[in-house]
Amino acid sequence: MIGHRRGGSLRWSGAGSLVVGLALVAAVLPNGRAPAQVATAWSEPERIPEYHNLLTAPFLVADQNRWVHAFDQELHGTQTFVIAYRRWSLDQGWSTPVDILLPEFLGLAPSLSGVYLDPTGTLHLIYFGGAAEGGSHFYTRASAAEADKASAWSVPVPIGTEASTVVAAAIQGDGQGRLVVVYGGERFGRGLYEVHSLDEGATWSKPTALSLARREALYVASVWAEFDGDGRLHIVWHETDAEGDQDDIRYLRLSADFAHPEPETVLAVQDYAQESLGWPSLLTKDEDVLVIYQDAYPPTRWIRRSSDGGNTWSPPIRPFPHRGGYGYAALTQDSRGTIHVVLGNRLQDPEIHGMWYSRLVGDTWLPLEPIISGPATDTFDPCCPRAVVVQGNVLLATWAHNVTQDFLTGAWYAYTVLDAPEVPVQVVATPTGATDPSTPTPEIVSATPVPTVQRAYGDPSPRANPASPILWGVISVIGVGALAAYGRKIAARPPRDAGRKGEVK
Repeated sequence: MIGHRRGGSLRWSGAGSLVVGLALVAAVLPNGRAPAQVATAWSEPERIPEYHNLLTAPFLVADQNRWVHAFDQELHGTQTFVIAYRRWSLDQGWSTPVDILLPEFLGLAPSLSGVYLDPTGTLHLIYFGGAAEGGSHFYTRASAAEADKASAWSVPVPIGTEASTVVAAAIQGDGQGRLVVVYGGERFGRGLYEVHSLDEGATWSKPTALSLARREALYVASVWAEFDGDGRLHIVWHETDAEGDQDDIRYLRLSADFAHPEPETVLAVQDYAQESLGWPSLLTKDEDVLVIYQDAYPPTRWIRRSSDGGNTWSPPIRPFPHRGGYGYAALTQDSRGTIHVVLGNRLQDPEIHGMWYSRLVGDTWLPLEPIISGPATDTFDPCCPRAVVVQGNVLLATWAHNVTQDFLTGAWYAYTVLDAPEVPVQVVATPTGATDPSTPTPEIVSATPVPTVQRAYGDPSPRANPASPILWGVISVIGVGALAAYGRKIAARPPRDAGRKGEVK
């Protein structure tokens, strides 16, 4: 297996050299045959140059011109935050980071929440900012061609007002000018809220509650959203209390006109106090909806799948023997439509930690391969990945290390060239006016009236397709420390099988 570095200086590398890990492994398909699987060739994992020592990997989006645009929140000094931008390509590697949003726009305890790149080449970014209480999710945009110029970004405006101080939010677009932000809020009570734009971010609707928590003590702790080909928005999130005790993982589908949130589906619940559930991520492909999350004690990866657009769901399956609570699993698709996953986890006896990769072949996930692996140390424990497919055939993965603050080593990356065709290069011209600093600040107006969900605390919502347990994941306003502490707590627990969820498949 590919080992991690134990010391010495890291050389600055753009593309890096490809290495081949592992020999052949077998994946048993439903028909019983076990075809040979050649291990995926990954570049040598390296630290992203000039990356600050925080427990976060950058948000990644890829354009049609072989570039990945990466954003992260960095700490200048002891209390001053900025949002930094850099880009990466297979040929040229990483660019020098540039501060694009400075402290005066971020307020107290900011948190970068998400980025979306639309087909016109415009980047849409959201972050939490403001006071420790009563903060908002702010929106700003810029042309991808000028993203490294601070002056190209529009003046940030608050769109997700009265946001929860446990920060959870996501931004997505349908590629046709519609944008939506889903987030944890408190305007009508704690729960899941949405705001949307029908004009590429020029104006935004007022916040609307999609799902109110069944108890006042619950917070939305993580959220993931994605449009399907029919313009419907699929949302998955999990709730937790202030102590980090989880409640459940929920799924909701929003109609293309944003006016009709459909009944929620509970995908997993906490059956007993020690179970750790959460961090659901979601991917859509035609009518398929795939959700991967963490559950049980110690937490393990579980998957539920819908083949009818979210109407009905398969039972939960456990696809891999690996264990541990390591944040979201990063799901992506290549130009062939093959689904890939990058995730942090560990093997037992001996205990091997790492960043791992798999892909879905038919109905079977191939065995996890290590991108990087080894025993956990003071500086090595890969977690919390993000990944993106570039030009249809290059998979870039980034991750951080779940270690104490004194030993943080920034974000790391590796890439692989997939067995998929490259999609044609498409250079998008810089939009005129969309990111001009003189452009008027977007108004917060109600673009489409949407009814607010009326459900009081204590009024249980429908629990269709109830499943068993999952993982905790409070990301607070300054949630990096909470996540690190949680990971160390889970890693320290003695391994024990859940024994109730099913077999590895």
